[in-house]
Amino acid sequence: YRVTVFERAPQPGGMVRLAVPSFRLPDEIWEREFSLALGEGIEVVYGATVGVSPSLDELEADGFRAVILAIGASRGIKLPVPGGNYQGVHDALSLMAAVKQGRPVAVGESAVVIGGGSVATDAARTLLRKGAREVRLVCIEKECDMPALSWEIEEARREGVEVVAGYAPVRIASSWMQAEEVELARVSAIKCDECGRPTPELEAGVSINLKAETVVFAVGQAVEAELLTRMGLETTEAGEPAAEPSSGATSRPGVFA
Repeated sequence: YRVTVFERAPQPGGMVRLAVPSFRLPDEIWEREFSLALGEGIEVVYGATVGVSPSLDELEADGFRAVILAIGASRGIKLPVPGGNYQGVHDALSLMAAVKQGRPVAVGESAVVIGGGSVATDAARTLLRKGAREVRLVCIEKECDMPALSWEIEEARREGVEVVAGYAPVRIASSWMQAEEVELARVSAIKCDECGRPTPELEAGVSINLKAETVVFAVGQAVEAELLTRMGLETTEAGEPAAEPSSGATSRPGVFA
């Protein structure tokens, strides 16, 4: 097949270019990899949001035999705890993208990162580099069950990140709408909801407060479900495109995910 890549950004790279810190993956490495991947025989159209401009109908009219959606989960999310809208509270994707692109980010002396995965360790190490003196990484899992790789946790620790395992945020307290501290409750068990998302059960009466002028939620990312709806595609309860597991076929003929 003759392949055309429609890319929303003005340059290739996706999340790697947007948010992965250079201390984790040096820019020259991924730039070389993308130049090799997008070599001879592949046309790339930048600044194009498939589903809007061009629409799926326009692509079909232009003679494209199939469309493969590989748009990822580009929206950062926060947990629905009180205080999530205070100043100094970020989702990890927005924070990391701002830092990577050189936009100003105000970071307090004390910071708390909520999450136990690779993005959480990246965010914690980034906060140290932005001037935070005290960074704690809070996760609902026991330390041995954290989704981050062991070397990622050790590198974060070596740089000064403290891990607080087995706790979940209950609320964020503020002073004049500026985050001031995070109240945590001890997790007694972790169950999964119908979409497979981990849901902690909290131990009553066991809580701690951590000072935090900066709070970062590194608890996953979400698909732009409204874009899929605009394309006329069926979505799952989690907002992802409904697709055949074996083929990736969506509810629209010729469109795969």
